[in-house]
Amino acid sequence: MLKKTTGKWVLFVVAFIASCLIWYMVITNDDPRINVSLGNVKVELLNEKLFHKEGFAYYVEENAAVEVVVNVVQEKGWLLKPEDIRLTADLLSIKEAGEMRIPIHAEVTGHKLLIENNYKLKETSVKIKTEKLVKKEIPVRVSAEGEPEDDRSVGVCIPAQKTVTIKTPKSLADQVVTAAATVDISGRSTDYEGEVQLVFYDENNLQVDCAAQQIFPETDKVSVRIPIGMTKEVDVNPPQGTGACKKGYRCTGITADKRSVTILGPESVLKLLDSITIPAQEIDLTDKEKSFEKSLNLGDYLPKGVIIYKPKEASLLVRASIEKLERKTVTLSASNISFQNVPPSLKASAKAYPISAVIEALPEELEKLEPDKIRMTVDLKGCKAGTRKADISFRFDVSDINTEYKVISSDKVTVVITES
Repeated sequence: MLKKTTGKWVLFVVAFIASCLIWYMVITNDDPRINVSLGNVKVELLNEKLFHKEGFAYYVEENAAVEVVVNVVQEKGWLLKPEDIRLTADLLSIKEAGEMRIPIHAEVTGHKLLIENNYKLKETSVKIKTEKLVKKEIPVRVSAEGEPEDDRSVGVCIPAQKTVTIKTPKSLADQVVTAAATVDISGRSTDYEGEVQLVFYDENNLQVDCAAQQIFPETDKVSVRIPIGMTKEVDVNPPQGTGACKKGYRCTGITADKRSVTILGPESVLKLLDSITIPAQEIDLTDKEKSFEKSLNLGDYLPKGVIIYKPKEASLLVRASIEKLERKTVTLSASNISFQNVPPSLKASAKAYPISAVIEALPEELEKLEPDKIRMTVDLKGCKAGTRKADISFRFDVSDINTEYKVISSDKVTVVITES
């Protein structure tokens, strides 16, 4: 019984081997071939960075991926994979904006003997839409978060550059509106200085994916300074002005639109600072005949490390008032002249006749001019006995220090000098 069972198994094995040999011979000799699809293979776009440098953005309209079919011996079909072939299209073949097709180039990278000359692409080109990149400047905004050390204040963040330039597709030029960053200053007692990463936002304050949108900032980092220190209110001293107005005109006052301002800086510096003084040369009155204004930045006159606490208060508007002068002729009595430096043993007297003088001043000053407030003197230093014509010096007794009279011309007086 055992011998019969063993014989059956031997016959079964021999029959199986024979059938396999026959099947292999049939397959090999008939060489049946089949079409094997590698699926949709992504088309790789070459020279993307160079294309952007040429000033273009692109969008794939059709055939971002293409089906590849390979005609291969049936028994080898299972070996093939999409990675065995590389599809590329060169963007640098595009020279202008618009819609166009660029050819697909295929490169066999695996199982070359099976695929070479035996594949077919369902599509042979990629449809691309291109447009010009345009430049745009957008503002940089840096803000601070957190609280500094107790009794310290935080000034406005000062980025090293107020704007950053981006290159953007023309159709998206209005999308990016600002570049922003936030700095944590929690617990700080001194200024923060460093480089921050910029994030780009649209008009709805939503973050923009620059890489996906083909938007290229010239930089995505910026240096920033955030002032942290004490605050103090100080006086603002307007400039006095330099130079002389045009003949016949006078500066009647220089005023500023602020009398005080709050500053921020190190406590040690603020202790020594009570006012901001604007140099006189900032207001040049030379040959001026009309009132004028000049805008100054108060921050320019502060010590290093000290700033205006609120930037809106940094601008100082200075006004110089210029008015035209008028002239008036007055008649004075020579008997009111006094003499100075009369030599010993001599005495002097003036011949009694009217003295005319032309006085220049503002119209309102001339109206208030009183002849009895005009003092006339003659200096007789070094004079000898005899009669002579002498110049008269005038002085005006006025209570208002801003009132200014000027003698344009006057008669000379005849002085008689005799032995005392």
